[in-house]
Amino acid sequence: MIDKIKTVVKNSVTAINAFINEHRNALTGFCTVIFMLSGAAAAQAITAPSGGFAQDIYDIGVTQIMGGPIGFTIGAGCMALGGFAAVKQQIPMAVGSVLGGAAIMKCDSLVTSLGMLLG
Repeated sequence: MIDKIKTVVKNSVTAINAFINEHRNALTGFCTVIFMLSGAAAAQAITAPSGGFAQDIYDIGVTQIMGGPIGFTIGAGCMALGGFAAVKQQIPMAVGSVLGGAAIMKCDSLVTSLGMLLG
């Protein structure tokens, strides 16, 4: 009787492993969607700080430095580096540099539009 149970359990585990291996991508996608949806209800978006010490830090860091001439120079330099890397066929570096430069140049609007997710 115990040998029969062991055989049934072994066959069941083998069948489950075969199913998981056959449908690994679909199961991964399904689990990812379920994980993302489970945290969506608790997420809150915040905007730029509206006063106090944090407002001063935000104003200096994002508005004056990143949104000013320093941020524009860094962003333009990243874009130029991306163009140079694209000419040298270094595509991953080119894409990263161009996207990073664009994000730096538009960081003030990114901060207010995307916000920050809190759990």
